[in-house]
Amino acid sequence: DLAAIHEEHKNYREAVGYYQLAYKRSQKKKDLFYLARAQDFYYKDKKIALRSYKKYLTLSPTEHEAYTIERIAQLQRLIHFQGK
Repeated sequence: DLAAIHEEHKNYREAVGYYQLAYKRSQKKKDLFYLARAQDFYYKDKKIALRSYKKYLTLSPTEHEAYTIERIAQLQRLIHFQGK
């Protein structure tokens, strides 16, 4: 799909837009995970990705759960030490 192609080419701005659209239309857990990951790469403000990762965990994911838990912990530490 277009979002994955943009992500492969490190065009995260476009990937975020396409993942947002995909999740809005599908409400599939996997689309939310990939949106969070693209946001993580694209935005300097990591709170944006953190919110999406947390929302993804509330959906009781069967895939990417360990990665998501670890990344949430990393982002929380990063945000804490940046004083944001």
